[in-house]
Amino acid sequence: MYVLVATDGSREAWAAIRLLRRVAHRSAVDVTVLAVVPRGIQSPEHLPDLLAPVVDRRSIATEAMLRAVEFLNGSGIRARGLIAEGRAGAEIVSAAVYEDSDLVVVGSGSNSVLAHLLGSVSTHVLNHSPCSVMVVHSLASDLKPRRLLVATDGGPQWGAELHLLERLIDPRRTELKVVSVAATDPPQVMVSPGAHAPLMDDHERERLRKRAERAVDLACDQLSERGFSVSSAVASGPVALTLEDLTKEWSAALTVVGSRGLHGAERIMLGSVGQTLARRAPATLVVREEQGASITIDDQRELEHSSR
Repeated sequence: MYVLVATDGSREAWAAIRLLRRVAHRSAVDVTVLAVVPRGIQSPEHLPDLLAPVVDRRSIATEAMLRAVEFLNGSGIRARGLIAEGRAGAEIVSAAVYEDSDLVVVGSGSNSVLAHLLGSVSTHVLNHSPCSVMVVHSLASDLKPRRLLVATDGGPQWGAELHLLERLIDPRRTELKVVSVAATDPPQVMVSPGAHAPLMDDHERERLRKRAERAVDLACDQLSERGFSVSSAVASGPVALTLEDLTKEWSAALTVVGSRGLHGAERIMLGSVGQTLARRAPATLVVREEQGASITIDDQRELEHSSR
């Protein structure tokens, strides 16, 4: 599995590197460590770097990259270094395309007003990466690194989540809790000004809860078959906030969610569960849906039943 790790030597970048080291199949991942010599304001955390001479910026980036490569190699993970120059977010995305990466790992910096005005590197990568993205805050270093919260709603993205977990995560080093949230927030649809999204009745809530239970049962079965230690939970409520609460309650170091595939204006106006958690949870792995991985939980159960 090809993983691109971005580093600038910051505390957040090191939290991301250490989390990857703790949970990954060390013999199954090939890591490229990318450090970007900053040019142009991509994020407020890079403002001090832009005031330094170009030679010093290159030296700082090179040192950060070499330290990360040495650390990962010393942990039994194959790693090599790469230096780029430009706007950090754009260079990370370009490298992910060039390296044909399966996953981008990036630390997340400031949540200040200035960060929201200028945009952040992690947000840019999350919005534009061609592959799955892990966004890590420094807080992740203080939590139990074995614990991963894995979210599923029975949708087509579960196939991609399962495939990535199997390739990336070492079952011997981790403990998974599979959760599904029966959503009570309004459906993510565009409505005309002044109109209201339709309310859920009791029948719809029960249908969603049963679907969540089916999703959790199948996901646990599949993960257990692959050697993972798994527990489960079903909850109701607004999806992002409920997952955030469950992450805190279980002290999970990493929350895994599937991308819902919102793009353009829909993403800007409605946001997404992955984006919300990437801002607020200690660490979030947003899994991009793979081509051909569009089978749903209900489809999968029907196929398994027919093959017996």
